[in-house]
Amino acid sequence: MILGILLFVFGKKRKLNTILLSTVLLFGIFTLVKPVQTYAQVPVAKVSVRLEQPKTGLTDREFNITYVALSIPVKPITVQCQYSLDGVNFSNFDDTLKTTNSGDCKVDQSIVTGSGTYYFKAVATVEGVSPVESEVVSVNITNNPSPVTEYSKTKTACIYTLKFKSSTSKVQIFRSDNQKSFYADDTTLITKPYLTVTPNVLSTYTDTPADCSKEYYYAVRAVDEYSNVSTLVTDNVVTIIEQTQTSTPQESEEVAGEQTTTQQEQETTSTGEVAGEETTSQQEEETKTDTKEETETEEEETKESIWDKYKYLIISVIVVVLGSGIYNYIRRKK
Repeated sequence: MILGILLFVFGKKRKLNTILLSTVLLFGIFTLVKPVQTYAQVPVAKVSVRLEQPKTGLTDREFNITYVALSIPVKPITVQCQYSLDGVNFSNFDDTLKTTNSGDCKVDQSIVTGSGTYYFKAVATVEGVSPVESEVVSVNITNNPSPVTEYSKTKTACIYTLKFKSSTSKVQIFRSDNQKSFYADDTTLITKPYLTVTPNVLSTYTDTPADCSKEYYYAVRAVDEYSNVSTLVTDNVVTIIEQTQTSTPQESEEVAGEQTTTQQEQETTSTGEVAGEETTSQQEEETKTDTKEETETEEEETKESIWDKYKYLIISVIVVVLGSGIYNYIRRKK
């Protein structure tokens, strides 16, 4: 339509060519020199921090809780460990300045003063960003269960009858034919993984060994809901000696010996450590997923900012190309 108006107003082709070329050039110059507002984009750091969920039902008053923190873009980060007795009011602990993206919050007896539930979280700080808190994790600190009471053993022919009272609903019973070196471990445990009983009620257990030619001795201990165990209660005739075996000292406990570590505790500790590592790995994988999503978002924002910044230049180039094409077309028609 515009081309028709120009042909109608100006009859000579030479004037038409001049006007078209002048119009294209003026439009291009106007587009190039038009002021464009530009803004300096200062990236705002995105901070996240996660805390490992440690094993609950601990009897140990000293343990570590692993944290993982991340800042995008990468900036110096500090992490502060906090604890609470009610899950609401938190206080700082482990005042060692933490400036790494992963590490441990060290819990000791200055924090854990007795049994009960303790709450923990981590706070990550990056300059220019409000502090970010992790999720709150709770740990139940408990005591070892009390030993069984009212223990007795009777023998009729080849049948042994044990009686005892436990404060817990689970017990473990060990049997050995060695009176002087009776070790409570997986080889002597006859109630695997444990025997269910009624708490605080006199329980009866009957055992018939395969070889009746030997004399057998027994040891009983209570197990709580967190797999913590009590000290062993044994036959009075069993001789208590110091542990002398060196082949499996960490996998066995001498009958009534509190100084050694049981296989049950070793397996529990090992399981707890593996669970902690898996939790940390899951946290790191979730952090990587968040990082990927944030990177994709930043790329989309970058594409939009390029169009906003250079859209007039792009338009001017298109106009010049179209003008040149029109001019060449008209010139060829002459």
